[in-house]
Amino acid sequence: MKNKVYESISILENISTRFRPKSQEIYEELVKFTEIFLSFNESEKNELKVNFSANLQNKFLSFSGFLAEFAIFKKSDRYLRAALIFHCIEDVSKDYRENIRYLILINHASTLIRSSIKVLMDNVLANCSPKAAELFKDFLGRDSSLNELEKFGIKFDYDGDFPIYKSK
Repeated sequence: MKNKVYESISILENISTRFRPKSQEIYEELVKFTEIFLSFNESEKNELKVNFSANLQNKFLSFSGFLAEFAIFKKSDRYLRAALIFHCIEDVSKDYRENIRYLILINHASTLIRSSIKVLMDNVLANCSPKAAELFKDFLGRDSSLNELEKFGIKFDYDGDFPIYKSK
């Protein structure tokens, strides 16, 4: 299993976050990585987390945003679950407001596909550190008006038939 995760990490390292992924294979690789990660015990997860390169660590929140868009495109909360797992992996390693920004995308996407952000978060909490779990709980407790795209200068649109989030 460890070989698979290192192969997956190598693929993720090479995904550019400058542009949206164009192929379904990339989104599936992101989901696959989260599934492999979830198969590890706590000690293995922690060992893996401390060995991520700074380059990869900096991509996790972007991956969650891409997955939120793809969830809308596919109308599947499977991608939202993976997006939340990337937040657990990223573990609020930078400014928590960046996590909130991406959680707002996931929340918006969940509303569009008629899924429950609360149920999704509850289902991944066991895979989060106390810090990430606290962030999820705080997010769920926020006034819903604070979780509007406009509050973060984000606009929802389509590029052809593909849903995208972009800055206003």
